[in-house]
Amino acid sequence: MKQFNKTRSLNNNSINFKSLMFMVYIILLIPTCRFVTEFQNSFYLFEYTLLFALPALKTLLLDVKFRKVVFKYSTALMFFYIIYFTTFYYKEGKIFSGYLNSFIFIFHIIIISYFLYENEFFFKNSLVLVFNILSIFFVFIPHYKYTNSLTLGNFYNLLDEVGIFNGTLEAPSIVAICLLLNFFVLKNTNKKKWFYSICILFSIFQLLLFSRRGLIFSSLISIIYVYIVSRNKFKISVYWQGVLIFVPFLWNILSPALVIMQEMGFFSIFTTRNDLDEIKTATGRLIAWQEIISLILSFDSKYILGYWGELPQNWFLNTEDGSRYAHAHNTFLQLFVEGGYMSLILLSIIILKCISNIKKMVSLKIISMCYSPILFTFFLTISGTESLLRGISFLNFFFIIIYLSLCFEVEYFERSFIDKTEYKKKYVDYKYDFIRE
Repeated sequence: MKQFNKTRSLNNNSINFKSLMFMVYIILLIPTCRFVTEFQNSFYLFEYTLLFALPALKTLLLDVKFRKVVFKYSTALMFFYIIYFTTFYYKEGKIFSGYLNSFIFIFHIIIISYFLYENEFFFKNSLVLVFNILSIFFVFIPHYKYTNSLTLGNFYNLLDEVGIFNGTLEAPSIVAICLLLNFFVLKNTNKKKWFYSICILFSIFQLLLFSRRGLIFSSLISIIYVYIVSRNKFKISVYWQGVLIFVPFLWNILSPALVIMQEMGFFSIFTTRNDLDEIKTATGRLIAWQEIISLILSFDSKYILGYWGELPQNWFLNTEDGSRYAHAHNTFLQLFVEGGYMSLILLSIIILKCISNIKKMVSLKIISMCYSPILFTFFLTISGTESLLRGISFLNFFFIIIYLSLCFEVEYFERSFIDKTEYKKKYVDYKYDFIRE
C-alpha cells in the first residue's frame, strides 16, 4: 500500500490569490452577520455571499469537474440547510426569510467548495492565518479595550459591549479554533515552531480570560483523541467520536466532582460563577435536555417539523438579570426543536459522512497530516453543551468549512495516491515522499 512519509510537511506557508480572497471573505463575514442581527434583515448577507459566489458560480457552470465535486460533496449539506431554514421560518410565519437564508448558505457552500477546489494546501495556510488575525483583532483587542483588564474571567459573556459577534460563544470559539489550528501546524512543521508555540500559549490565555469550561475541555479532548487515533497506539474506532455527543448527558455522574472542586476551591475560575444547584444541573441544561429527549422519543408525528411555539420557560433557569436562556444548549436537541425529525436525520447523515471520511484518513495513514479531524472532533464535543447550528451565526458557517475540508482532504490524498507522477509535479515544493509498505 502506498503511504505518505512526512519529512518537512507544512513548511511552505505561502498564500495564493484564491486563499487571500478566502481570508477577506471570512474576515468580512463576521460583521456582515452582525448587521443581520442589528437590522433584522438577511438581505445584506444575501448580497454579500452572492458577490463572493459569482466567480464560484461561473466555475460551476464552465468546469464539469468542479460541478461533479460540488454535487458529490455538497448535495446533502445544501438539502439540510434548505430543510432547516424553510421549516424553522415556516413555523415563524416568515417563509421568505427561510428561502433567503437557504440561498445564503447554498452560496456559502459553493464559495467554500470553490476556495478548496485544487487548493487544499493554500487553503490550510490561509485558514491558520485568518484565525490568528481574528483571534487578535476581532477578539482580544476589542474585549481588552472594553474591560481594560487581563483578570482571568473578565471577558466572559461580553456581547453587546463589544458589538462584533452574534452570540457569546462565537468569540471564545474562534480562540479555541485558533488554538487547535496552531497546534496542528506546530505538530507538523519544522519551521517557526516558536511562533506557533506563542500562538498556542496566547490562545490558552485568552480562553482563561473568557473562563469557558466547555471550550477548554473540548479543545483538550480533541487534541488527545486525534493524537491517539493518529498514533495507532490503541485499537480505537473513529466511530467512537459519536460517543462524544452523549458525554454531557452523563452530567449526573460528572457533577459531583465539580461540586467537590467548588467546595474545596480547586479551579475556582471555572466554578465560582455558578452556585451548587447550577453545577448539579449543568447550569440548568439537564432540565431542558430531559424534556426535549422525551419529545424525541415520543416519535409523535407533530414534531416532524419541530416544536411549535416557544419552549416552556420552566425548562430553563433564571439568569442573574431575571431572564432565561431559552434554548437547549445542545446542537442536536436544539436542531430538533427548530427543525424537527427531518433536520435531525439529515444532520446525523452528514455527521456519519464526516466520521466515515476520518476513517478513510486512518486507513490511508494520513490523519496526522489533516487539520479537519481535530476541528470536527472539537465541533462534536462542544455540541453536547452548546447550540452551534442556530440561524445566522459564524459557527454555523464554520461547520460547513469543517465538513467540506474533510471531504476535500480525503479526495485530495486519494487522488494523490492514484496519480503519483501528477502529485510530484504539482506539489513537489511541499516535501512529501512516497514510500511503499
